[in-house]
Amino acid sequence: MSKITLSITLTAIFVLSYTSRVHADNGFSEFASDLGQGYQNVYSADNLPWLGKTLLVGGIFANTDLDQEIQDSYNNNILSQSSNNFSDVAKTFGDTAPTAIYFGLAALNRLACERDCGPVPE
Repeated sequence: MSKITLSITLTAIFVLSYTSRVHADNGFSEFASDLGQGYQNVYSADNLPWLGKTLLVGGIFANTDLDQEIQDSYNNNILSQSSNNFSDVAKTFGDTAPTAIYFGLAALNRLACERDCGPVPE
């Protein structure tokens, strides 16, 4: 098992075990219900037009040279040493292991909230 898979697996096990302890009075069902409600909100019929438009635009970009033109324009007009320096710092947040840790910590923070923390922003 690779180190990345191991770290993601251990983070998931920790989050799930912590979830069951934090929500001991309600069990795991409230967490699963909340997760299911989130999926229903995202994949509801109301959002299908947005999903269709997104796939349409993505299909147009994938089957034309628009994406290459945008990339060339970005490389020629926007890219600079300061943007490279910024991306070197920001890039670590997209790496798999740190991302799993950040999401795990965010989930623990959300689950440990003992008051009404409000809805998760979308």
